[in-house]
Amino acid sequence: MHQCQESFGWQSKSMRFYSRISTPTLFHFYLSLRHADNSGCREPCLQVVSEYRKARAIMADVAVEGATEGVWHNLFLEVDKGVDMMTAKLTNSLRAAGVTVRQAADAIKHLLHLHAEGARSTKNLDPVKLYLEAQAAHVKRLFAAAHEEHAIALKCFRQQAAEQEVSDVQWEQLQATEGEPVDLDALKGSQRLTAAQARSQSASTSASTAPDSTTSAAEETLWLQFLAKMAGHIVANLPKIWQMTQEHLAPLGGISKQAQGMVSNASILATSLLKGVLDDFSERATAVLGQLSRADTKGDAFLTGVQLIATGCQRTFEVSDLPGLLPTLTKILHESGKLCVASLRSSCTSAIIAQAMREASQSLPLQASASGGFHSSLPGVMSAVLQKSLEQLKAVYTEAEQAGITSLESLSGELRAALHNCCVVFAHSTQQASGLMPKQAHEEAEEDSPSEPAEVHAEPAVTDAKLLLLYGNCVQVRTVVMSNLLDRYRYWLAADGQQSKCQLLSEQCNEELKQVEEQIMAAYIDSKSRQLDQVLDSFFQEDMALWPVAPPPIQLRDVCLEVLFSLIAVRAEVHLLPPPQQQEVLQSLLQHSLERFNMTLAAQLPDISTGGLLQLLLELQYLHAALAAYTSSRLEQTFVELGAMLTEHIQATQEQEQQAQAEQLNVWLSQAQGSDMMECMQARLAQVLSLSSAGQQHNLHALRT
Repeated sequence: MHQCQESFGWQSKSMRFYSRISTPTLFHFYLSLRHADNSGCREPCLQVVSEYRKARAIMADVAVEGATEGVWHNLFLEVDKGVDMMTAKLTNSLRAAGVTVRQAADAIKHLLHLHAEGARSTKNLDPVKLYLEAQAAHVKRLFAAAHEEHAIALKCFRQQAAEQEVSDVQWEQLQATEGEPVDLDALKGSQRLTAAQARSQSASTSASTAPDSTTSAAEETLWLQFLAKMAGHIVANLPKIWQMTQEHLAPLGGISKQAQGMVSNASILATSLLKGVLDDFSERATAVLGQLSRADTKGDAFLTGVQLIATGCQRTFEVSDLPGLLPTLTKILHESGKLCVASLRSSCTSAIIAQAMREASQSLPLQASASGGFHSSLPGVMSAVLQKSLEQLKAVYTEAEQAGITSLESLSGELRAALHNCCVVFAHSTQQASGLMPKQAHEEAEEDSPSEPAEVHAEPAVTDAKLLLLYGNCVQVRTVVMSNLLDRYRYWLAADGQQSKCQLLSEQCNEELKQVEEQIMAAYIDSKSRQLDQVLDSFFQEDMALWPVAPPPIQLRDVCLEVLFSLIAVRAEVHLLPPPQQQEVLQSLLQHSLERFNMTLAAQLPDISTGGLLQLLLELQYLHAALAAYTSSRLEQTFVELGAMLTEHIQATQEQEQQAQAEQLNVWLSQAQGSDMMECMQARLAQVLSLSSAGQQHNLHALRT
């Protein structure tokens, strides 16, 4: 009886177990798994998870009742294999580049459920971390692929350009040998010219003096395309990473305790990964902008690059409030601003030195400008280079303001220093071109090689026209170029609130250039004074032997007109200068002439007759009347003093001449015989003295009139 009961009890448990297994759980699992594998929809996946949960519950009951081996256990192992396949498919979908946020969230959800059910394939799996790391790595791979594609395109373009350059050189060689027998072997050998040789030959045969641009418009386009691709990858991929952590992961934390830990660390992990991606983007983008900010590129390319970056970041902001994006944009714009300032400093220095050297080797005529002065093309070159860099920096500031970034104010100090440096470079270059500052390079070279005999190269003399041209350059840069630039970009120069320092910059630049102007003008006046000295030497030394017996003046001497013509030539040469500078030049030369006049008279007056003194007085008053429009109160006083001095000497000379005549007559009278003759000679003496005095008085009155 007891044995029957035991047999009946066992059969009862077996029947209950069979009834459970005969349910469609395990067998429907394969159908659900196959359906999920074919469709990939979330409902079949959820069905698989549900069936797997039931299967594990059944197998738990089987294990309790002692059925740990056999057909049912093997069947459950097959179920685990199916779950492994499903897990692999879900993880692959998380690694896929084109997975959407919704698909990734469903895959993470299914994997977290399987992990909660104890699936062996999800034991050490963190689907959240897997997705975030895979997508961040995917964006970096996109950056690397874009960089590689850009490098290949750039290499191909430069290779084609080099081949074209070689072909052009060969064509020039064929044109040069037209009509002569062509050496085919030499021609084949020339086809192996390197790009460097072709460039050197092309430079040697080119008559143009303009600098070649090393970055063509096509290359700039390639750089901009590379930058646009990276900005596009940012917009297309980074927002979905952050969107996953903020919108889809929070509800999944309730699946299990382990899932809650994975979800809670997602934001920190995503922030770190996004920072790495953005740092990579920042480094590559800054390198591109550095290439586009060079002096041999157009300013439009750099501006376009900055706008591409700012637009990409703005579009990303519109989609998602990505952490680290604003600091990255700030960093890029700050580095871009530094590039602009560095480009301003280096490109302006190079342009000034190169243009100054080019103009030093050429004979440039004085040409009037629209502003009323005269100058060479150097101020225009300087203005164009400065304006290009300042426009680039203005674009950077504008993009920063639109993004709400205020940390670029520190660039204002660097910009002010760079502008002052450009002004100093221009001043020193002008001083060197005018011969006012020795070339330190030659002195250092001579000190470095004292044993070798140095060849003496005479520096070309700086002409007066060259001095005026350099003076006009200084005036143009001081009053037009620097003044306009400081006024136009004052807002960005004083973005840090240092208005006083901006005003100090204006004063420093003005003082630097004003000193150079004064030095050049002093050198010009000194040169003209030396030339005028030669004319004045002729003025006093011409007919020197006749001065003691010179008759009364009849007309002006030619040398007097030559003095006037020399001053008129100076007036014509400086007619484009501002009126104050014209007055300064002519008054300085007049003062120099009068001082020379005074010194010469002081040395030669005892040997000049009354007629000679009257001639000098006549010519002095003629010059005074002809140049009255350019005299000053000091010059007027000098003219008056010289005239008074000549008048006094004329009167003194008259008295001496009369006394000499009286003494001579007295000698004759003492030798005379007879009273009648004595009386006649005395009467004649009185008549001669009267006529002589009247004639001299008439001459003086005529000169005064």
